[in-house]
Amino acid sequence: MQKKSFVSGLTTCNGFVFLPVLYSGISSSLSLCMLIALLFFVMYLSCVGTTKEKIFLVGLVYLISFARMNYLLALGLMDIFYSFMDVDRILRIMYLVLAFGMIALGLKMFFEWIAFKRQASEVKVALRLPAFLLEQTPLAASKKTTFIDVFLNLIFLVFVPVVIGHFIGFLNLGSGENAELALNFLTVAQMEDIKTAYFKLFLYFISNMLPLILIWVFVMFSMESKGAANALRKHFSLLHMVFTAVLLAVGVSSVLVILNKLL
Repeated sequence: MQKKSFVSGLTTCNGFVFLPVLYSGISSSLSLCMLIALLFFVMYLSCVGTTKEKIFLVGLVYLISFARMNYLLALGLMDIFYSFMDVDRILRIMYLVLAFGMIALGLKMFFEWIAFKRQASEVKVALRLPAFLLEQTPLAASKKTTFIDVFLNLIFLVFVPVVIGHFIGFLNLGSGENAELALNFLTVAQMEDIKTAYFKLFLYFISNMLPLILIWVFVMFSMESKGAANALRKHFSLLHMVFTAVLLAVGVSSVLVILNKLL
């Protein structure tokens, strides 16, 4: 993120004053941490997103938690962590665990795809569809809600997305972008007023999370549109392989980044 472009976007200038802020946010969204956030988001929606309401709630909680953690890191929490722990070592361990986990999951999905392709067409067993592409049966739709269901929904639709969102946001702790963002924010707050600085910081986070928001909206749209859902089911084998390739690429890239820092 370029300090000059960010600050100029937050201060009075000719033309569309928000454009540099939006550009900074979008360019920062093409980072390793954001790719990991996107992969985790898609995988979790694939597990629990059986209805549009659940997808909306999970996505909202996840996005707010992820943005909140980045906001706290940018405005002081980062210094607190660095004051009493070896942050770099902890982050390296976290990235390595995640990286090897993604590689293992990617290999599992790859071998599932290979086994699927090698089956005879008459007896092919379909790949496991994500929850948001499964057709809900009338029995499931009419099932009465019990206290256990409410408790489990609270756990899986609120608590778990909060934890995952904050955890993935924590991975940004080692990024220099948070320190630069905090400096830019304080600079703008002094040059203008605090409300304007907060509003444009909000714009930055929205543009920074744009890939997550687009995926979230698209998944909800696919729940409403039978045409989109059928198209995704029809080409799911290809989508499965693309997701597998991205998962493996991000996992291997994370390992290489950590090894490069250690050397």
